Amino acid sequence: SKVENDVAAVSNTTEQGDIIFLMGGITKKNKRKKRAWSRKRIQKVKLAIRANNELLTTTDAYHRTPLLLGLLYNAPADVLIAMIEANPDALLVKDRAVLGNTFLHEAVTKKGVDMTVLIASIHACPKALSIPGSGGLSPISTALL
Repeated sequence: SKVENDVAAVSNTTEQGDIIFLMGGITKKNKRKKRAWSRKRIQKVKLAIRANNELLTTTDAYHRTPLLLGLLYNAPADVLIAMIEANPDALLVKDRAVLGNTFLHEAVTKKGVDMTVLIASIHACPKALSIPGSGGLSPISTALL
């Protein structure tokens, strides 16, 4: 099928930074515009996730995973959920080298995060709820601040 061919093509070319590039390639100028998350970009990200889901635990130079970049650059809920379901271990990565927060720490404090993303995170990796982040706080404690 066309989807299988597309996944095969992406898996043949996907290298360590490809998912991070796809997530972080959105500039400050266009991250709030609808075109920043075009159907084509969403499809490319989902294909990259299917081709190499282990890359979801890799980080960029600022120690941010593709999952955190998706959150920061307002990725649609279905993209974030696809990443969470593809590799729940991405929820355990402390994304920010200085603060030591996980995706859930950031998600519970960001305005406008779709509740389905939080629910999918908890279902996929309940252990992520107990990981201490900045100041030794769990994501739940962070949400209550």
